[in-house]
Amino acid sequence: MSEAFTSLTTIVAKMPALTKPRTDFINHVLLLFLRLRNRINFLMLARHSQQYVESTYRLHFNEFHDSLGVGIRPAISDRY
Repeated sequence: MSEAFTSLTTIVAKMPALTKPRTDFINHVLLLFLRLRNRINFLMLARHSQQYVESTYRLHFNEFHDSLGVGIRPAISDRY
């Protein structure tokens, strides 16, 4: 598991324009994704984390989704 965490940390560190809190959060979430085997939702992430609460997960994922949504939505709507 430590090799996977080291790899994830290296990959996330190379991402441009990420603040330190956002980098720490992404590392934490990716590690939880590797640990959890069942269906993953915000409540499940909060149960297995002592560092973040459910609202923090929702906030970060909404911000991430909003930044991606601008470029993805027109590409999807053009197809149909």
